[in-house]
Amino acid sequence: EDLIINLDFFGKPRLQAGDLVQICIQDDESKSLYLQVKDLPLEIQPKGGTITLGTTAAQVLGISGMTNAIVRKVNIEDVTIGLTELRIKNQYIGQSDMWRLTNSLMDACVYVGKTIEFAGIRVQVDKLWRHGENVSSGAVAADSRVVFRSASAQMFVFIQVCAEITDFDSHGDQYFDKAMNGFMIDLFKKLKESECNHLATIVLFSRTYYYKAKHTDDFPTNMRGSVLKDCKGRFYEDFYNVIGEIHTESETEWARMIIKTKKSFMQHLSKANCCQEDSSVPVGTISKSFQGNFLEVINLTLNALSTNQVDLNLTMTGQSIIIVTPGVGVFEVSCDTMFASCDPVGCFVG
Repeated sequence: EDLIINLDFFGKPRLQAGDLVQICIQDDESKSLYLQVKDLPLEIQPKGGTITLGTTAAQVLGISGMTNAIVRKVNIEDVTIGLTELRIKNQYIGQSDMWRLTNSLMDACVYVGKTIEFAGIRVQVDKLWRHGENVSSGAVAADSRVVFRSASAQMFVFIQVCAEITDFDSHGDQYFDKAMNGFMIDLFKKLKESECNHLATIVLFSRTYYYKAKHTDDFPTNMRGSVLKDCKGRFYEDFYNVIGEIHTESETEWARMIIKTKKSFMQHLSKANCCQEDSSVPVGTISKSFQGNFLEVINLTLNALSTNQVDLNLTMTGQSIIIVTPGVGVFEVSCDTMFASCDPVGCFVG
């Protein structure tokens, strides 16, 4: 229990089970904690005016032993939390579980670091806001928002290989090196600091145009099934190179994965028919960033996520898609592909 208190000492009915109290240290009232009074058996209630706090609650107040404290009764309207963030890790929680857990928190006190267990579900209070300010404790009411943050989600990281990827910025850094040595390393470090254990799948993707090809007969028989024609009459082919899966919690794994990604990038252009020596295959040209297969990558991921209920991983909750591109975020897509992508994206992206 977070709070064990002697109700008889504090005087019934002035203080009853279910009431909210503010506890603060007598010498430092700036640190306070809001807790809910529970009617516990007499044999475990402390004698006199002594109160007992749980280990986590005592750490929030900075109490390590016996100390003088002030106990005040408060109204729930004065300490209502506007937004509560709950952290999930190494377990699967469905939307129905989230709804039931949220309902169980109504009129209850929470504080940062508190572990909540409900129907086999274990979550931790990560952050609390009241009136736009970050607070350490408060009460959850009917108008409070409860948000679930997953620290163990399925993550897809797509890196676009295009004409600009080998260009240099104004500081002389190549964009691919900036993605690997800058963004990717900073991303994994941030996830490690947050104690996240996502399962990340890294994929290289690109689009190759065959400008000299005039007809499908210009391609070998084994290529005709993968070569498509866009609305401008240009033949193109999309390529995807799955590098592998890693757990972001392991620093050794993602360090090896970055090295493997760099090696795969050096071979990707030849695999994408951009520098082949086979005369039977038309010479391909890597696309610009805005011409890339952006929506195709999203649809490819959503197709995999649409069957996530089959062989469900019970250690992960949530999905995330990250696309790394040297472009400005504007892409040229066909209307058919755009309309076909609207419904799947609406189902999985909220």
